[in-house]
Amino acid sequence: MERIACKIEDFLKEKLELYKELTTVLEMETACIIKMDVPSLWAASSRKKEIASTIEKLRNSTLSFLDENGIDHTMNSGNFNISRLITLLPVNGKIKAGLEKIKIALEIKKEDLKQLATSNRRSIQEYLAVIDGVMSTIT
Repeated sequence: MERIACKIEDFLKEKLELYKELTTVLEMETACIIKMDVPSLWAASSRKKEIASTIEKLRNSTLSFLDENGIDHTMNSGNFNISRLITLLPVNGKIKAGLEKIKIALEIKKEDLKQLATSNRRSIQEYLAVIDGVMSTIT
């Protein structure tokens, strides 16, 4: 059963690394917004989509791994829940505690990502409003 926990830990660590990469991309996107560098902004958007797709594939791989090892989880990629995943694992409390630490790191990173994304959306809306104002003045 420890093999299962190790594999789940690998999945979670990989997800954390993807979140870190996504943070870097969002920070790059912030700089692109400030510079109004549209081509780089499109490149950042494409990279975000790639990372999101990889995260989705990782989630599906995790669920498939659970299925292959006979762990009844009743989850799909839409309702995937790390807390439920950890609860379902047939491992001791010490191993679960280690997985909980990774889960907490994931939650913190996810919150950071939400804040960055919200800030970027707000900046884009402000810049578009300025452009709209300039276009209205010109016409």
